[in-house]
Amino acid sequence: MTLLELSDILNVDIVIRRYANQNGRYMAIFDKAEVKENEGSVGLLGEFGNGKTAIGAMNNYASRISGKWLVIGALSDNRREFGVPASMENV
Repeated sequence: MTLLELSDILNVDIVIRRYANQNGRYMAIFDKAEVKENEGSVGLLGEFGNGKTAIGAMNNYASRISGKWLVIGALSDNRREFGVPASMENV
């Protein structure tokens, strides 16, 4: 499964940012998403991907969240949690 496929399944946008003042570095993250290590974890991490291109940042993000749990809208009434497959493929 790719990050784009996971985005479609979860109905969550992928946010891509380009930082012009950092040699054109790109950052990728699911909108309003945080990560926890496993289903029973309580601590949330602000995980994101970096890359020299938007695709590179998306691939880096996919590898960083593989096998972990996504928490969408952690502090909202619509909080959702999903297990990410352990073997995410490149975009």
